[in-house]
Amino acid sequence: MLPNILSQLDLRSGATEEEIQKLAQYVLTLTDQPLPDDYLDFLRTSNGAIGHGPDLFVNLRGAQDVSEATIGYGAAEFFPGLIIIGTDGCGNLIAVDLTPASSEGYKYILFDSLDLDREYVICADDTVVGLLEKF
Repeated sequence: MLPNILSQLDLRSGATEEEIQKLAQYVLTLTDQPLPDDYLDFLRTSNGAIGHGPDLFVNLRGAQDVSEATIGYGAAEFFPGLIIIGTDGCGNLIAVDLTPASSEGYKYILFDSLDLDREYVICADDTVVGLLEKF
């Protein structure tokens, strides 16, 4: 059974193993850390998703779009170790934090894309579902 918060997502077909492997290889070019298993499992279930409320408004990128988002939002340059996986529609970015000293050990963070101090985290969690539940 899906956690309740996921019932507010328009799920897509799952990513192919080729798409996941391509993303995994891209991430390894930026950091020596692999993507978390729960995120890869999410992509296998739904290759991105749109949250439509009432409690969840998000745009989670598909595996094929994560590298473009990470580059486009400047994370590769300004926030090394952050992999942008989505937005909340209000200018905040959802990221996997693969830095060695990630925010209190959390893997997933929501942060203000206009605030160049990446220490300012709106919310964080160990799992992608846990982060979504905090919205």
